[in-house]
Amino acid sequence: MLKTAIVNQKGGVGKTTVTLELGAQLAITGKKVLLADLDPQANLTSGLGEKSNTGATVYDLLTNKASFSETVKETATENLFLLPAERKLAGLETELVNFDEKEFLLQKALEATNDFDYAFFDCPPSLGLLSVNALVAANKVLVPVLCEYYSLEGLKELLKTVKLVKKYLNPDLLLDGLVFSRFDNRLGLDKYISDSLQNSFGSAVYKARIPKNVTVAEAAGRGMPASIIFKNCKGSEAYKRLAEEFSEKQEAYK
Repeated sequence: MLKTAIVNQKGGVGKTTVTLELGAQLAITGKKVLLADLDPQANLTSGLGEKSNTGATVYDLLTNKASFSETVKETATENLFLLPAERKLAGLETELVNFDEKEFLLQKALEATNDFDYAFFDCPPSLGLLSVNALVAANKVLVPVLCEYYSLEGLKELLKTVKLVKKYLNPDLLLDGLVFSRFDNRLGLDKYISDSLQNSFGSAVYKARIPKNVTVAEAAGRGMPASIIFKNCKGSEAYKRLAEEFSEKQEAYK
């Protein structure tokens, strides 16, 4: 099972949508995909039509109150499974302040399963305990970025954190790549920043660009991936290209 943390401490960069739609596109191809919602806002959970107040959640899994099999849920999309979030995750870091090896909770919780081809961790907009757990449990890091100057500053801090996690907690962690979210090729700033990052990171930058798309946002409100219910919209087509590129990268990784 290849595990990918989708992380950026800046909010509003499209982490949840990338997690949802990339996972859905891979599920469409027959791959068995696990999505873990690590954000207390639980937007990934609601985006899949699930309620965070019914049954066990990631909070219960990480605090050893429920097993993996008790927590994982089938979604309405074939081959797509969810570990749902809830608001109580917001207080987890405080609850576990004196807990030994608290950075390894997710890694240990997933040791009981290898039934999936891919797992994606939707991280909160911070570099706190939940994001660190994702980085420790992951094989790779995928970073959604906006073409904004503030995003570039945040990217520097994120990459420092990834480097520290790799050095001290997860020596096998690799940067999978950067993916541009809400990209508009008509804007000079978008082109300038994307070119700059391409020059800096080379092949780590995904060729697929995710445009801002109202239809994708509408699908989230319906509790289904746009890749399922609006297959031919521009957003879904972009995510299909991203999934194809992602799959090719993983074949090379093997």
